[in-house]
Amino acid sequence: MIPEAYRVRVGDYRILYEIDDAVQSVTVIAVRHRREAYRQRFVHLDDVLAQEAARLAADLRLRGADAVYVSVAALHGLPVFTWDMEMIRRAPLSVRVQTP
Repeated sequence: MIPEAYRVRVGDYRILYEIDDAVQSVTVIAVRHRREAYRQRFVHLDDVLAQEAARLAADLRLRGADAVYVSVAALHGLPVFTWDMEMIRRAPLSVRVQTP
């Protein structure tokens, strides 16, 4: 079973966490100032990241853009959120995959 993600406001900060009832655990994913918590961040696709994405595309048989998403998530230690059944089946070999 995939844990559910939650968020809570504490003063000027937003705490993002998940609860896994199966193992009775709470994992804090991030603590950020509210103005930064949901700001989009852009990742530069350098040669190293592009090569890793290409390797993942070949190894996991992912489409190119999906392989980039997975490699960025792996680089930052983040899960991938998707409804794409192909990614749900293939990407967990590299990162944690959750549905929104």
